[in-house]
Amino acid sequence: MTTVRLMWFVLLFPLLWWGCVTSVPYQMQVIRPAQVTIPPLIKSVMVIDNSFPLTDSVGVNVFMQDTFATQIFFRDVVDSIAMVVNKGLAQELAARRFFDTVHVIPVSFNGPLGFDGKPLMLDRVALLSDSMNVDGAVVLNSYDYEPALKYTRSDIYGFYDCIQSIRFVVEWLFVDARTGISLDRHIQVDTLYWRGSVNGLLYPVDGIPDLAAAIVETGKYMGYYHADRLAPYWEPVVRHYYPRGSGYYPEAQSWVILNKWDEAEKIWFHLYKGSRGAEKARLAMNIALAKEIQGKMEDAARWAYHGWELFLLKKFAHEHDADKAKAYYLDLVKRHADVKKLSQQYGTPLN
Repeated sequence: MTTVRLMWFVLLFPLLWWGCVTSVPYQMQVIRPAQVTIPPLIKSVMVIDNSFPLTDSVGVNVFMQDTFATQIFFRDVVDSIAMVVNKGLAQELAARRFFDTVHVIPVSFNGPLGFDGKPLMLDRVALLSDSMNVDGAVVLNSYDYEPALKYTRSDIYGFYDCIQSIRFVVEWLFVDARTGISLDRHIQVDTLYWRGSVNGLLYPVDGIPDLAAAIVETGKYMGYYHADRLAPYWEPVVRHYYPRGSGYYPEAQSWVILNKWDEAEKIWFHLYKGSRGAEKARLAMNIALAKEIQGKMEDAARWAYHGWELFLLKKFAHEHDADKAKAYYLDLVKRHADVKKLSQQYGTPLN
């Protein structure tokens, strides 16, 4: 896997709000583990289309107030939709730089048209693995999609509100390309929606992409989000801390602005020892955030729990702070558990 340096997998973007609020938000990104753990020895992958092309006609379900109708269109309204899905996946995997290389095989394993879908031919996978020097294969094994339109009368006479949806289903496989061993099978199901308004029961509708564009957008979306199953990903989160108070708070805030959280922590801890009540709780939460940013997940969770406990003692006056402290503590517990998963996925111990 691509070597990564840990300054604990955190990208930091302080947003300072100086209004009347007690706490201020602090935006950052944290890394989450992939949904499944691919062996770290699989460093390069290829993305394969093994789906049977959908060329039959299918109905678009059209709902108009209390009536229902079906319009027929042909599945091949979008050429090579499976390749659209695969390219969406490959682009996102490449952007995450978890695998050293990501290749898209440009020809479907399951052609020509008119033949029934065939099982994945592992001998072809092995040959490609040797010739391209890749270790794993992500396989789009089958897919299906179902469009629908729903019209309802709007408040404006003669106009209708319209919702278009594309429900997409993809069956994914992940195979060790050299051994042919299947490492994962996943059925991905999702639906995208678009809303618009039209004068009369007409199509296309302003604000809604035409059918082909909607199917392509949904296909890209399916590929993009399947990457979460195979590779760790960055997630934006908002933390909160308390920059104002008596004593040396301004000095601590100066260190925060310089991204020197270890120095700010020293000041907050000094203040913590001489504080009590809600003030002590706020300082505990500040210390928890400083610990998290330094990669000390267990210590961060311990301090967040302590801050939560202190807020609960004054919950009538600080219920909102207590709720935020609880949510923060639970997410830190999750992050602490994620360390083991990330260590397995990157093939190196993470501190």
